[in-house]
Amino acid sequence: VFEFSWRSPLVTAMGQACGSGVSAQFLSSNFLVGEPTPAEDRRVRVDARRLPGVAFVPLLAHTFGALAAASAGGGHRVVLQLPAAATLVGHGCPGWLLCLCSPIILVLSPLLLLEAVVVLFCNCPLPPLSWAMVKKGPVGGTFDPASIPPQPAEPEKLMSQTATVSACCSKTYTVVDGDTDEMVRTTCELMLAANVVSTTAGVPEDLQGVFWMKGNSVPEELACIAYAMRENSGDFPGVMITRPNTSFGWTYLDSCLGKLISPFDANMTANGIMYFMFNDLGLLSGRIYGCDGYDFANISGLYRLGEWTMERLQQGPGVAWKRGCYWLPGWFGRRLESGSYTLTKIMHTDSAPTQPAYDEFVAHMKKTYPGQRLMMTASGGEVKKSGIGELYTAVKES
Repeated sequence: VFEFSWRSPLVTAMGQACGSGVSAQFLSSNFLVGEPTPAEDRRVRVDARRLPGVAFVPLLAHTFGALAAASAGGGHRVVLQLPAAATLVGHGCPGWLLCLCSPIILVLSPLLLLEAVVVLFCNCPLPPLSWAMVKKGPVGGTFDPASIPPQPAEPEKLMSQTATVSACCSKTYTVVDGDTDEMVRTTCELMLAANVVSTTAGVPEDLQGVFWMKGNSVPEELACIAYAMRENSGDFPGVMITRPNTSFGWTYLDSCLGKLISPFDANMTANGIMYFMFNDLGLLSGRIYGCDGYDFANISGLYRLGEWTMERLQQGPGVAWKRGCYWLPGWFGRRLESGSYTLTKIMHTDSAPTQPAYDEFVAHMKKTYPGQRLMMTASGGEVKKSGIGELYTAVKES
């Protein structure tokens, strides 16, 4: 853990490594350790384990200079709080403490499970489980639905190839008819046609398009990141993307399990937002947060229970991230991993397939789920006539 003044050259060095100007305000708001120092003190304490990898090199390079400056009465101080081995794991309790508390956690597991259900459905954190959860989103303020254009109308030619299926809780979804090749192609094109708007161009190109949740244990297959906008992140040197939940933006298999789970997934509704925060302009490392409403800090129950990461995969062709799922990070850090998958791009916004991922997905559907289709939430009634952005505004005003 490093402590230094706001005007330290170390801040500038890390900012240059990240590819953008970085301020101590950004460091203190994203990587602060302990309680914030008084404004007049103008000092920042940073946990090096939470920094982007590109910022870590100048941090190490300045370590000895910081030690020397501290002994000479300068503006730096290195606070050694953890053994080196502890930096290899994520945040959370030390391993020895988890070992000591494991019998207590085991005894309390029925209560913890019940509290997890309450959090998922009511977003009401209760102790002791709340001590292990993500408290709130990293940014404040609210998303303005009027800042993004309404969703485009779905092309009649594509909609003529669809049908309607029923799911749990009287929910109905749209599916595309035809063989697997035709179904996948038309589903992707329909998702893009209904979600690409003028603000899509401001989203980094690698994050635009239709993505396959490869290896996801839940029967959800495709997600469209197009109806989105890049936020003015101020002192944040990376990238922040806000994606409102929309129609034709998410898919579930029309299997029995898919029909049972999908009505309870906020991504299959036109309510709330999901936002991505990357620490660097190269989109190497980031986090995902979701909200039932438009308050960035008030994240929904699922996003309280775990740390959802975007970790760029550099091997092989195409665009892909590890979508890490790390549960109860307040206790376990990144030790309790379950449900992680690979988010890989299969089609760009111009409807050009991204190879070889697109062909791999088609083969996956043919082999693993022969005859099954992909369910999407269709816009209808008020949404279809007025556009999703205007509907957001109407709901917000009411």
